[in-house]
Amino acid sequence: MGKKNETFDGMSTEFGDDIIHPGAAPGGGAGHGERNFVAMAVCYAMGVFNDNFFRQATLLLAVVAGKNWYPGTAMALFALPYLLFSAPAGWLADRFPKRNVVVGAKTLECAAMICGALGVVLGSWALMLAMVCLMGTQSAIFNPALNGAIPELFPAREVNRINARLRVAVTGAILLGVACAGLALNVRGELWGMRAGRLAVGGVVLVVAAGGLLASFGVPHRKAAAPGAAFPWTGAWDTIKELWRIRRDPLLTLAIGLIVLVFFLGAVKILIVNEMGIEQYGLGEAATSGMIFTAMTGVAVGGLASSKIIKRISWHSMMMPLGLGMGAVFCLLAYVSFLPQTAQLPAIFVLLGFAGILGGLMVIPAQAFLQLRPRPERRGAVIAACNFAVFSGILLSGPAGWGMLRIARPTATFSMLAALSMAAVFILTQRGFLGSIFNRLLALIARLLLRLRYRIELKGLDAIEKRGRSGVVFLPNHPALIDPVILLSLLYPRFEIRTWAVEHQVDRPVVRWLARRLHVRTFPAVGREPGKAREKVHQHIKETAAELEEGKNFLIYPSGHAYRTGREDLRGNSAAHRVLSLAPGARAVMVRTTGLWGSSFSWAYGHAPRVGSIIREAIKDTMLNLVFLTPRRRVCIEFAEPEDLPVDAGREELNRYLENFYNGGRHQPLSVPYT
Repeated sequence: MGKKNETFDGMSTEFGDDIIHPGAAPGGGAGHGERNFVAMAVCYAMGVFNDNFFRQATLLLAVVAGKNWYPGTAMALFALPYLLFSAPAGWLADRFPKRNVVVGAKTLECAAMICGALGVVLGSWALMLAMVCLMGTQSAIFNPALNGAIPELFPAREVNRINARLRVAVTGAILLGVACAGLALNVRGELWGMRAGRLAVGGVVLVVAAGGLLASFGVPHRKAAAPGAAFPWTGAWDTIKELWRIRRDPLLTLAIGLIVLVFFLGAVKILIVNEMGIEQYGLGEAATSGMIFTAMTGVAVGGLASSKIIKRISWHSMMMPLGLGMGAVFCLLAYVSFLPQTAQLPAIFVLLGFAGILGGLMVIPAQAFLQLRPRPERRGAVIAACNFAVFSGILLSGPAGWGMLRIARPTATFSMLAALSMAAVFILTQRGFLGSIFNRLLALIARLLLRLRYRIELKGLDAIEKRGRSGVVFLPNHPALIDPVILLSLLYPRFEIRTWAVEHQVDRPVVRWLARRLHVRTFPAVGREPGKAREKVHQHIKETAAELEEGKNFLIYPSGHAYRTGREDLRGNSAAHRVLSLAPGARAVMVRTTGLWGSSFSWAYGHAPRVGSIIREAIKDTMLNLVFLTPRRRVCIEFAEPEDLPVDAGREELNRYLENFYNGGRHQPLSVPYT
């Protein structure tokens, strides 16, 4: 399930149990859903057609002129604005009405096409490259605005279908643009002393750009999502920080990671297919382009199919099998050369089409989730950050594909692509699993370090574990500041436990990082910020209760602070009672720790423990003791799961019950020397 957090909180929708944000039109854009779609599709498709038509025309001119440097330079100049201007583009989409941004971007496209038309007609490579860079800038601005507008114009349940239909329109525009470029250049004759073919290219791009600008006025107007948003003066650095913030949301990170992966694999695949068709099989440009056409058509088909499948299962649950399936298809492509000669090309076409279908099934739901997940006022910034990551991946695809092709023949390179795709999908989809393994390793290290000072005896934990390892809330006493560390190190490997903590106690070097890794929920000290603390605790109570009902486990201190007198005093604290009341299916386990009162981490000496100085002195003493000769403090931790815990009797009765258990052990102050 998608986790609610401070950055990307929200509500449940048709995306199964995912959490997304409100902001989608409740009824399909006030009853004009089809008209909205047509305006957006025409606007989008005409821009894509122009981009691919012009690019293919100039690539053909570059081949004839022997300008081998042109393709790579043009690609870099098109991608560069996505890296430099993603943050301002996201800001524009959030700061102003998205329709206005779309119209402005299409106006810039007209200016770019004037520049490009002059370049083609006059044979100026500088003007052609300037047009490519302007189109990259226009696209970087246009994309977050148009994609961010989709959730504003259509209900959430329709967003995946709209994206799939747009993918079909875009695929058709790409193929049509590439096909028409050669036809336009082949127009014979001269006009006004200039080649008719070049004039045809210039005329087409100007007419299509003007048509796209007119279509943009049909995109419905909605208010700006964040009219007070501050301009991102740091540019690309601001985008990198946005991606760093996004990492806190596992599902959004998964969606962006998958989009980047599919585009990266697609770019590498095109390089391999071109080499395979022309060099390995001796095919012409048309047949080789047919392979790419097959893969792109598969993406459109997969996108349309995803709109049906996603209604039945959660999108992210599909990603692992789809990614492994794509890797398996790449593996089969690597062994195509072992088939009979007559069967090789048909097999390549079929497998490329199937790989495209799997890619469409992956990328379209991920893109729809990307549009719905962020808060409306941050939607443009998040989509722009994704574009930044995508084009970074596309730029890396060139060196990656070139390196693969230098190592092996084209068909064999698909085995490398298979290994890369499978590994990437596993890491993206199993991020939580890998993180859990790393956290278990940290817990093991913590236990080994704690053994240098503590001899810990456990009672009753095995019986608790035998009854199940889900939906358990551990309620311990709190004799010293070190006991949460001890309990977390012991309980995490068995229960993957989560906990709460006071902010100033975890706001320390290393501890801060560990707290984030272990999903520690923090709140201000009540004595410092009572209002904010109460609000935060109230939020944690609701979220904790919900997650306990889902089967997660928690460590919650009923007292909320360490002992002051050597005995537990819960007073009127109600957090434990409220959590148990809201999660009646949770198992409550009481935990009593003895042997820590009198520790340097306790209040036994009449003042708050100075954690930093205690740790520094402990390290020095451990070195003096040659590490393993350090005197050890005996600590006993007892676990009990009562059947008669008086939750229904009220807060006071529950607190008395817990106090009787906590204070029933031996709590005499004990000082154990460090040397």
